[in-house]
Amino acid sequence: MWQDQRIKCVCDDDVAGVRAVVVGHYVVERFTSLGNVYYCDTGAYRRGRDFTIIDLATMEPVKAA
Repeated sequence: MWQDQRIKCVCDDDVAGVRAVVVGHYVVERFTSLGNVYYCDTGAYRRGRDFTIIDLATMEPVKAA
């Protein structure tokens, strides 16, 4: 899968023609962005982990209350 290759090589080139690509089903320790690709799956199914919610206006993570 291309997201696996991007994160392992720390490829921060933008994906052309789109504002953002939001990637899930690839667990990361914390919200991560490489170029305009945003990795938001922080493993909420695991004990002690939280969901990551993204503010689509800023593409920044929002802390869930």
